[in-house]
Order: sequence, then structure tokens, then C-alpha cells
Amino acid sequence: MKAVSSVKEHGVERKGILSIENSHLKKSRNKVYVALEELNFVWDEVEIDQVKKLWRQGTPIDEIAEVMDRDIDEIGILIIDQCRKNKIKQRPGGLWGGDEK
Repeated sequence: MKAVSSVKEHGVERKGILSIENSHLKKSRNKVYVALEELNFVWDEVEIDQVKKLWRQGTPIDEIAEVMDRDIDEIGILIIDQCRKNKIKQRPGGLWGGDEK
């Protein structure tokens, strides 16, 4: 009797999972790969303000990473994010910096 109950519970659980997958997943996937999962893309406001200040001063991205004690790719993704949201502007010299504007 317990096995039958377990099978029914599994069926209900599977139906719930399928319902969630069908309503939230846009594409079906066989194997999931999370790009750059070893990096940290979480920032607090103080850190973001500091990166933006260094960016506006023309500090090269590798120096920003050193000052912030973060991976250069984490800085690069934050820069992309902030540019897309119009929080910072492109600058002379791009990622490698240039004169303050």
C-alpha cells in the first residue's frame, strides 16, 4: 500500500514540476551550463559607486579590478551592465581608460 501511495505522490510531484517548467522555461534544455558560475556578480551600492568613480577618472579596467579586489571579468560585466543602464558612458580608451572627461 505504501508503494502505491509513493507512486501517486511521485506522479503528483512530477505533474507539478512539468507545470512549472512549461510556464517558466522558454526553451527546453537537455544539459544546463551556467557560464562563469565561479565569478561573483553581486555588488553593493558602495562598490558600484567606487567602480563608477574609477571608470569616470579613466582608470584602466585591470587597475579597477586590483583596487576592488575583484576578478577583471567581474568588473567588465559590471561596466557592461552600467553602460546598458546609462549609469556610465563610454570613454576614450574604452576598457583601458584614458583622460578624465
